[in-house]
Amino acid sequence: MLRLVSFLAALLLPIASVAAQSKSKPEHPFSISLQGGPMLSVNENSFTYVDGGHASDLITKQAGLAFSYYFNGRFGTRLSGSYGRNAGGCNVDQTKDADNYYPYKFDGVNIFLDGLVNLSNEWKEFSSVFYIGIGVGHTFNFTESGHPWQRVSHKNTAYGARVGLLFQYDFSSRFGAYLDFCGEAYEDNYNGLEPYKGDHDQVYGSAGFPYDLRGLASFGLIFHF
Repeated sequence: MLRLVSFLAALLLPIASVAAQSKSKPEHPFSISLQGGPMLSVNENSFTYVDGGHASDLITKQAGLAFSYYFNGRFGTRLSGSYGRNAGGCNVDQTKDADNYYPYKFDGVNIFLDGLVNLSNEWKEFSSVFYIGIGVGHTFNFTESGHPWQRVSHKNTAYGARVGLLFQYDFSSRFGAYLDFCGEAYEDNYNGLEPYKGDHDQVYGSAGFPYDLRGLASFGLIFHF
């Protein structure tokens, strides 16, 4: 994950460099936005939700607040924070039957720094914006899974990276709304489980996954100033 974060950080540098050389700015370069919507958790043992007929339980709610600044008509940056209730599960091959899956939920607070690219190259009523970002997430408030031996760490901090695309419509120069579609990847301890470590060595067949993933779809309101 650190390699992925470093790679995305390297991609952000050209955006900042080009933006700093431009003198043109939008009429209101600063903005604050509020957003929320559904979130899909994909990590270790998500298949147990599907196999047990509980796939909809992987979809939870999330909300966020963000501050943005555009250096010019194309490039900008955004600092955002979000909160969401995530879904996880304990399992091994011997206990993957629908009647024996071990779900749990946990809270996550995440902070990201994004590089923004306005694909329209100028602000119109409707604009599409691509972004990439690096960040960190902290998870806590875990419910008990009841698994006989797999232990879940109840407080975790993990680096993350994300990419996304938002579609924004401005009703005026001060106010707009948008749809934001985003995919996030975190280090494997984000959901409290790291395959093949600690208790996981006691029984063979631990279900492993290299990253903890989240897919988000949000509706937001944005205010320019």
